[in-house]
Amino acid sequence: MRFAVLLFVFSLAAPVASAQSASDLFQQAVVLERTQGDLLGAIALYERVVEASANRSLAAQALVRIGQHYERLGRDGALDAYRRVVSDFGEQAEPVGIARERLAVLVTAGVPATPAVTRLVLDPEAPRGLHAMDFSADQSRAIMDGPGGQYVLEVSSGRKDPFDLPNAECWLSSARFSPKGDRIALTCGDQPQVWLADEGLTEWRSVFSTESHFGERPDFRYQAGVMQWTPDGE
Repeated sequence: MRFAVLLFVFSLAAPVASAQSASDLFQQAVVLERTQGDLLGAIALYERVVEASANRSLAAQALVRIGQHYERLGRDGALDAYRRVVSDFGEQAEPVGIARERLAVLVTAGVPATPAVTRLVLDPEAPRGLHAMDFSADQSRAIMDGPGGQYVLEVSSGRKDPFDLPNAECWLSSARFSPKGDRIALTCGDQPQVWLADEGLTEWRSVFSTESHFGERPDFRYQAGVMQWTPDGE
């Protein structure tokens, strides 16, 4: 009797573990591509997400990222990934829209995508390098803290749009575009706070601070580390 009960419980738990595994693989792929720049390694993980995930939204997102990474690498495979999104995941409106747009560009060009390279030349007199840098999902914009302060870079034109943090005493320690690119999460390093802003950085909302979460602790020194969005952006 004990064996039958244990086997029944295990059979119920297995689908949950599988779903968690696919989500974990997706997160590992995102970290791998952003922290190490290992696009081939990320592609391999995204392929496992597509094979293992019962979450069709997550699988479609993984296929889009596979296509985008093959484009950046200038390798074959982007067309197949985008076509599969359109043919197999037609109910997933956002990934299908991205896939159709990229297919129109690639099919019209008639050649494999080649990686576009933009060189950023910094002021040689500036003592600071770049940090807290992140690219939007479509690679059209980058947010960073570098010589001259914080700004959003328009990659195609090189235009820099500076911005100020709500707390003038803070320095930008981390910035991340949301998966859809419509919001940006930012952290203050030496006075850890987390804000959410719209993509134009005109509307800000504080979502976390050490004082509100832990209370005033003058004997403690906090520092914010790297943060990451969940795949659904929520």
